[in-house]
Amino acid sequence: MADIVLDRPASTIAPTQTAIGFVEDVLPTLLSWRRAGIASALVSVVGVDGSSPRPVGSQMAVAADGRFVGQISSGCAEQAIVEEAVTCLKSAKNRLVRYGKGSPYLDIVLPCGSGIDIFFDTQIKTSTVADVTNRLDARQPAILAFDLEALTSRATDDAATTADFSLANKTWANGNTVYKRFAPQIRLLAFGRGTIIGALTQLGNVLGFEAHTFAPDQETLAYATQSGAKTSTHLVKPGDSSENISKLTDPWTAAVLMFHDHDWEPPLLQHLLETDCFYIGAIGSKRTHAQRLEVLEEDLGCDPGRLKRIKGPVGLDIGAKNPPEIALSIVAEVLQHIRHSGRLQNN
Repeated sequence: MADIVLDRPASTIAPTQTAIGFVEDVLPTLLSWRRAGIASALVSVVGVDGSSPRPVGSQMAVAADGRFVGQISSGCAEQAIVEEAVTCLKSAKNRLVRYGKGSPYLDIVLPCGSGIDIFFDTQIKTSTVADVTNRLDARQPAILAFDLEALTSRATDDAATTADFSLANKTWANGNTVYKRFAPQIRLLAFGRGTIIGALTQLGNVLGFEAHTFAPDQETLAYATQSGAKTSTHLVKPGDSSENISKLTDPWTAAVLMFHDHDWEPPLLQHLLETDCFYIGAIGSKRTHAQRLEVLEEDLGCDPGRLKRIKGPVGLDIGAKNPPEIALSIVAEVLQHIRHSGRLQNN
């Protein structure tokens, strides 16, 4: 592994130039800066000694003027990291730097008492960033490999590193090389009517999900659109829009049904069971869920084994009493599946 750099630049970045808000995927911003001719660097956490508020693989994109997106600490080291990145851009060199425990920078102490190793990559090719971004836009995983001895990076399609079926981003090391696997954005399909759909869409957007809504009434569709839904589709009758649904479903898709009129559910659930959604849920009581499974099996001939994929009642049991709380319980269960199961369907 390359030696950790000991020099630290004087402060050159004004606090007003820091970014507001959290961004997980920084590559689209980095790519837009590069294409606009703005010198910019990719900054990645490649090692953690102890605990850390952000995991290995967390990233920032930093422009030469001090603008940045992303977060790789609890906010205690971002300013120093931006300064370092700007200095690296000025020298057109890559660096590997330790912050916190074991760092030569005595004035930067991480509250968690840990140390983090950060790779400043000013030389990553714009074509490499574009390749990863294009794969993610095409709903395919992508991998960046960081060689911490040569201080270089590259996109990789090596079979040994791509044979992975996890839902979320994942980072691992092999010798002096750290691999970061990017998973496509989680897509959330919300079916039904009422205010829960708007709340679910809002929460999904905060978490970085891509939300799409399907409803039989224009009021729900309008509310969902105002709440940030990427698309809103009018359902005319049960089983409608199956073609649109198929275009949106893939292994990184979660689908939730929130109908009070449960006659809408069977044809939609039957269709969703034929897709590779990683999560399918439907609102209602345990009794309602038992009745829907009976209809799917006895009336529509669905395989009982496949019916186990349907979560019902949907959401974690947090004692939810209103639409925002119900939406919170649903996205919490989706996240739980991503974090604790983390496997694509049928793999």
